[in-house]
Amino acid sequence: MEKQEKSGNGAGWLSRFIHNHMGEQVELRDRLFYLVTGCVTLASFFSYVMTFFTGVPKISQNFSLICFLFMLSVMIWSFFTRHKQLLCIIVFLLLDLVLFPLTYFCSGGIYSGMPAYFMFICFLIAILVDGTARRVLLLLSVASFLGDFILEWYHPEWIVRFTYTGAFGDISSTVVILSLITSAITAMVYGEYRKYYNKATDLNIALLKSARTDSLTGLSNREHLINTISELMESGTDFQTALFDIDDFKKINDDFGHITGDTVLVAFADILKRESREGTAARYGGDEFVVIMPAVSRGEMEQIAERIRIRSEKMLREFCGRTVTVSCGIHRYRKGENLDRIIGSTDRSLYRAKHYGKNTVCSDDENTDQ
Repeated sequence: MEKQEKSGNGAGWLSRFIHNHMGEQVELRDRLFYLVTGCVTLASFFSYVMTFFTGVPKISQNFSLICFLFMLSVMIWSFFTRHKQLLCIIVFLLLDLVLFPLTYFCSGGIYSGMPAYFMFICFLIAILVDGTARRVLLLLSVASFLGDFILEWYHPEWIVRFTYTGAFGDISSTVVILSLITSAITAMVYGEYRKYYNKATDLNIALLKSARTDSLTGLSNREHLINTISELMESGTDFQTALFDIDDFKKINDDFGHITGDTVLVAFADILKRESREGTAARYGGDEFVVIMPAVSRGEMEQIAERIRIRSEKMLREFCGRTVTVSCGIHRYRKGENLDRIIGSTDRSLYRAKHYGKNTVCSDDENTDQ
């Protein structure tokens, strides 16, 4: 039981440690720094172990050990300091101006994996620094490497050379190590990119929906309604419009309050959604709603409007304790009509429905059936 408790505590500590240093709440730069120092520490240890199998000189083995101990110290230090910028600069200067030149000359020079290894690490650390310091460190890195290359060119005797087997093993291990580090960094950066890409996509979808949707009812808003009608007209599609108005809606607001009035509007919008799945339902303004149905006959449109009228009469009563009715005017689009003509004709049909006593459906095309 005690062993299980200790094991659980150990796992919990490790989980908290990873969360505190690699969780999403930690800045990407800091996570990259932890990742780089951790990978480089492991890589340095692996490189040191490999020196025993590749036949490199003893002094090269010692410098590999020094590199490992240095990166281990940096990794531990990074967990306890908040000054990551300063730490990056200090580590860069020690690597670039001290450790790299010494290791370069004692570990095969240009014919080893050390130049690529150190250039890669110094470049990664430099880009984690902000502002002008980043450019200065990158220039300093290039100058240091060029200086070491020039010194080797003029004084090749200063280099502790590897055997062919040693050089091949050192370069091969460096390629493997750098590939693994690059893969780990790419995975982290890509994960961060995907996170922000998904957030941006969700935000764009929400903004687009907000721009097209009435905030109270969830139906299309007036602007989206007009765009839909314009698109149908441009495509030459036959369609019919139905304009609904809740009868005596002002009296509902006056007698029961605006909250009840809003509840009635939302309930009526739900009825429209269910009855106009093949078309578009929109809130035109106030208590007026429009349904657009493409490719339907006058008779079919009247049936849809009647179903909406009947369901409203039956269902909206429960929200205010009295019968709530709706009136509807229908207009069939004729080619050549403009938007004002469509809206105006539909509105006149609604006016006739109101004139005939409300709670009814009127069409401007009474004598035509398709």
